[in-house]
Amino acid sequence: MMKITKFAKLIGQWLGTVDDGKQLEILAASNNGEVMENAPYPLATVVADENEVLYLEIYTKGGALQLPVSDLKELFSSAEGEVHSEEWYEKNVYNAFDNSSD
Repeated sequence: MMKITKFAKLIGQWLGTVDDGKQLEILAASNNGEVMENAPYPLATVVADENEVLYLEIYTKGGALQLPVSDLKELFSSAEGEVHSEEWYEKNVYNAFDNSSD
């Protein structure tokens, strides 16, 4: 099973560079807003291309991946109300199905 780390919150840190324009780094933080020691580097960065299209840049072993922010917004919006935990299904689907056969 893959190790899962949940962070209390995410914070943004602005980065201005000569060659890459202005970017927003996304870092993991504790409840008090301190950058987490076990994740001191940006988890991702919001960048813009030459047409000012925004991308979420995430880092993998194979290099950086740039995901269109507009697509991510749309997908996150559709996920609300549709994505549920296994516990939710146990309570609202499986148990409801079991009780309806009585």
